[in-house]
Amino acid sequence: MIAFLSLVLLAGPASFPASAPVSERAVLEAAPASQPVFVRRVLREEPPEPSATVPFMRDVRIDVGYKNTIVPSQSFRALNPGNVQAQSAIGVSWAAFSWDRFALAPGVRWEASLAYGNLRGDRSRHATHRALLSLDARYRPLRWLDVYARAAGGVFINELAVSSAALPSMPLVGRQATGTLDGSLGVDFLLGPHKKLKTRAPRVWATLEAGYSWTAPMALVLAPSLANDDPRRAGTTTLGTLNIQGPFLRMGLILAL
Repeated sequence: MIAFLSLVLLAGPASFPASAPVSERAVLEAAPASQPVFVRRVLREEPPEPSATVPFMRDVRIDVGYKNTIVPSQSFRALNPGNVQAQSAIGVSWAAFSWDRFALAPGVRWEASLAYGNLRGDRSRHATHRALLSLDARYRPLRWLDVYARAAGGVFINELAVSSAALPSMPLVGRQATGTLDGSLGVDFLLGPHKKLKTRAPRVWATLEAGYSWTAPMALVLAPSLANDDPRRAGTTTLGTLNIQGPFLRMGLILAL
């Protein structure tokens, strides 16, 4: 035996043919069940690397924000202190269709603004409301970032009241409705929590959106606000055409459920 070992050591590894490395799992699986295995190590698989992205969940998102629209229209500036329409915005959407990193989310939105000004020396109150149906096409390049394109359309309601110092008890009021459209691009940033992203849970996102808002022109027709039993009668007054459209920027927060 000693002589055999001496020959092996003298010959070296070059005397034996090279063989492909065999994994420990393969050795254990090849061993017959009747043959005892005296030494068995526990094979622990390494945890997978965290993916850079997380598939979309069919979550419901409630967003609230502040929207500024630049309206370069003389008719708008006549009713407002400047050419910026400041609106409060709220929306609800649902990712009803999702394919890994992509999702389509229909939703509803509501926006409103209120401004006080002076119209030809008389005090004016100008309020607007927008009720919209929207559709978001979302893409998730990173675990904490969503980008989206949004198309929306609906009804725009304009309300104007003008109070004259000469007739404070008889203000002129008008209410008109027309169609409106929005097109925009935006990004959502996940604020937290950042754990268990593959589980549906309440999360907070920040959103930034830029686009263009279009509203069909409408005639500003005002009439005195009189009670039904008031014997006085008066005609209507047309102040011209109101045109509200322009680029906008919206910022806000999202609660995803």
